[in-house]
Amino acid sequence: MTTTASATDDRKRSAQQSAPLDAPITQIRVRVLTAGEAAANTAGRIHLGLGGREFRLAKSGAEPARGTQLTFTLGEGADVDHSWMNDPRAPRLTLADLARRPLYLRLEKAGSEPHWLLERALLTVNPGTDTDIQFGTPRLAELEPGDKLWLGADHGLAIHLGHVRGALNH
Repeated sequence: MTTTASATDDRKRSAQQSAPLDAPITQIRVRVLTAGEAAANTAGRIHLGLGGREFRLAKSGAEPARGTQLTFTLGEGADVDHSWMNDPRAPRLTLADLARRPLYLRLEKAGSEPHWLLERALLTVNPGTDTDIQFGTPRLAELEPGDKLWLGADHGLAIHLGHVRGALNH
């Protein structure tokens, strides 16, 4: 009996550790932390590249200001501007799209503050579900305290996100 219970527990753990590739992406949550240094904020447009598409990360009255963290939600519970056009459910994206396409944040120059000093970024797909997977800026986390990444026309416009937690079943 213990062997059967143990095998069942192992299967449950395995199912929780890897998500099926055909599982739909129903929600995306992106948190960005803008550094606290002078001129770190931006008036530029931030885009998320995921699944072969780009999504605009914008909320009315919320710009990446110095020393602040912003969270953007797309899909279920969306809080971004033009949420119907920035929805991973239409057209439908699946976890397979995460495995096959680049995942990145990109800054589009705009306004009088075209640069952005990014300290950290964390992206969670399907948060709080059994297909919860996280991506982030692991290279930034490895830097010395105080090191950040400038994005802008003079520095490079994008940063690719790497896997942090959760598994894709290949």
